[in-house]
Amino acid sequence: MEEIIDRKRSSVQGRETCLQTYNHVLMAHYARDEINPRMSELVGAFLKSVRSESSEKETVLALKGTSVSSVP
Repeated sequence: MEEIIDRKRSSVQGRETCLQTYNHVLMAHYARDEINPRMSELVGAFLKSVRSESSEKETVLALKGTSVSSVP
């Protein structure tokens, strides 16, 4: 989560890897308790990735991260 939120020292490839890992972990492991305290920061980071349009893959992974993080 830290690497997703702190975008200052990351490359497009690094953000893609972090987003891909985050999505994989959330789909394979129930993690609501771990992500809830940081949800607003994560959503902000996802939106920055979508708005920046650095790469199509980063945008798709950020949107997917938003989707798998949403609480019913």
